Amino acid sequence: MYWRVRQLSVNELLTRYWVHIALMVSLFFNFCLFVSRPDPNKGLPKEVKANYEQFARLVTTHMLDTSYITYKQSTAYLLSGELNKPVIEWMKKQELIAKGPDEVEQMAKQLYDQRQVSSVRIDNVQVNEPGKNQPVSVDVTGVVAIHSAQDGGPTNPVPFHFLFYMDLRHRPDGTLILTEDNKQIPEVVDFKEIPQGQ
Repeated sequence: MYWRVRQLSVNELLTRYWVHIALMVSLFFNFCLFVSRPDPNKGLPKEVKANYEQFARLVTTHMLDTSYITYKQSTAYLLSGELNKPVIEWMKKQELIAKGPDEVEQMAKQLYDQRQVSSVRIDNVQVNEPGKNQPVSVDVTGVVAIHSAQDGGPTNPVPFHFLFYMDLRHRPDGTLILTEDNKQIPEVVDFKEIPQGQ
């Protein structure tokens, strides 16, 4: 048999075999997407879990901070983005956080007069896998101890167990708020204090 080699120009090649070329390109991109997709069985990536764990530690420390040196700053962090608005309103109703700037100042003065300091030890932070379209839940356990000049010594450490529900912070238009280095910023969208022994 004799095979004749023909010289095809690019235009002839595209007009005759464009469907085959398009199919090959499509298969190539689909293969790349299939290989690079995240494994649904793995859950949250390690970096995301670490971010939620670090954030839960910060929020817990700020919530339990009754040190006269850092109380105002910790409260400002809570009110300026660590907690979303419904959580802030709920905590104000429960009197777990100051209701306004005057109350923050009054509490700071009271803590200063007593020279009160607190120490928070976080024993365990468990970042749980979220359900479909559900926020990430984070269990935080530990103890807090308070010392004031008025009491004459430290109190016995009090254990705590918090359950935070966290999501990523969004603007009103639904776009994510990112840090300067393009990291996503979590916020607490719900909060529960679990009674001891549960």
